Amino acid sequence: MSTNPVARAIAEAIRTGRPLLCDGATGTELHRLGVEPGACPEALNVERPDVVMALHRSYRDAGARLLTTNTFGGNRFRLELHGEEPRAAELNRAGAALAREVAGEGALVLGDVGPTGGILAPLGDVEPEEAYAAFREQTAALLEGGAHAILVETMTALDEMELAVRGAHRRWVETTTSPSCRSSPRPAASPSWPNPTPAFPS
Repeated sequence: MSTNPVARAIAEAIRTGRPLLCDGATGTELHRLGVEPGACPEALNVERPDVVMALHRSYRDAGARLLTTNTFGGNRFRLELHGEEPRAAELNRAGAALAREVAGEGALVLGDVGPTGGILAPLGDVEPEEAYAAFREQTAALLEGGAHAILVETMTALDEMELAVRGAHRRWVETTTSPSCRSSPRPAASPSWPNPTPAFPS
């Protein structure tokens, strides 16, 4: 069995049939706590740690044993929209440290990694090697901040998700993915993931 605490917790939940609760939305809950729409959520990890920790505590106190870091848009492509890309490592490291502090001994921390927001070349203008470097930078900082594992989530493009997983595996860390598949009357759900079925055979 894996020595990673997240992998062990998941295996135990499967073995016993007991639920293993993860937290929920981050962005909408931060808005509910007073964060202005359009602000950079990841910058709050340094500028308003009290707000981020309050969100983590609310989920922990509600029974969540898996806390996700406030870093969904923490890669430098997304941070560039707010002029915060030079702080990518700092903001991700801080986000993981906040979640880890709240988690204590009773919960585990998933370092949250979302998409770049662009489309990979040759269909788009995001070069794969640049996306890979951004994910590698982000996941390294999350692990340095104390994340137990990496969550790659809400990506509709399989090739981008693979780059994020590869970036995390540079550090030999447990990684889980949560892709996003759009329903569509056309066969193609995304330009780089033509059909999700082959990726998840029955």
